[in-house]
Amino acid sequence: MRKQSAIVSVLISLLALSSCMPAQDAQPEAQPSIDGTITVHRVRIEQTSITFTGETTLPDGTCIQTQLLADDSPVTWWPLETCVEAHNGAWEISVPFGVNDAPGEMDSSAQYVLHVWAQDAPSSTAWFSFDLSGPPIPDS
Repeated sequence: MRKQSAIVSVLISLLALSSCMPAQDAQPEAQPSIDGTITVHRVRIEQTSITFTGETTLPDGTCIQTQLLADDSPVTWWPLETCVEAHNGAWEISVPFGVNDAPGEMDSSAQYVLHVWAQDAPSSTAWFSFDLSGPPIPDS
């Protein structure tokens, strides 16, 4: 009788332990990937700020991030961590000059590139190159 009681106690203990253990085949839920496109349509440089606008086929609320490069190096004053939300197929970011370490104006001799990507859609990315020199003036 003692032997049966000991076996029953061991079985009950094993059952209790196994109910506390996670299932071996449980997998974490994967985040669904988002597909879509991002385009940059224009840059507007004013005395007080620089603004980029574009379009996207990503869903409203999708976090779009940007990084500005000058002569192939990241610009340290650009708000890299800022999330620009897609809204009605469009996005826009405006960064003021002279605030948060931003210069008072852009360097007219630099070649700039804006890199744009969606946080949850790594295949959705765009590049936009520009400079401030403008087209050459024809000789008259």
